Amino acid sequence: RLLAYSSIAQAGYFLLGVVAVGRTPLATQALIVFAAAYAAMNLGAFAIVLRVGRDLAAFSGYGRLAPVGGAWLVIFLLSLVGVPPLAGFFGKLLLFGAALDAGFGWLAVVAIVNSVLSLAVYLRWLVPCYQTPVSEHPVSSGGRVSAIAAALVVGLGLGVQLLLARIQ
Repeated sequence: RLLAYSSIAQAGYFLLGVVAVGRTPLATQALIVFAAAYAAMNLGAFAIVLRVGRDLAAFSGYGRLAPVGGAWLVIFLLSLVGVPPLAGFFGKLLLFGAALDAGFGWLAVVAIVNSVLSLAVYLRWLVPCYQTPVSEHPVSSGGRVSAIAAALVVGLGLGVQLLLARIQ
């Protein structure tokens, strides 16, 4: 449910880009980069949720029991927050820049504050992952989908300039 609620907030970032379209050429590029980042972040996070469980309690100790899956989950959630050098950071940075360029500075400020506050939400999920497991239940790393999505989140973050060059 936490990830579903997060999707609502992420939709607000898309809207930030949409309102800037027509006012700045940066908006289209920002929307493309953020859409690619968002697809990878959410695909990976939801793949892990499908394998581990929908209840936060299922993630107790997950990072200790499945270190690779835990690392991928950290990548997805920190990217959703917008932590550099992950793809979500560059998507949001471009959206904030487009909003500023289009004259919507106040919207950019609201979005930045929302990003900072979202860290608290994602920490509610991540902190229990690295605490002592409630039980030694079998866990999965999230499979190939999560591995590919994690590679995309990191790769897009590191190669955002290549994507921007292709878009232009």
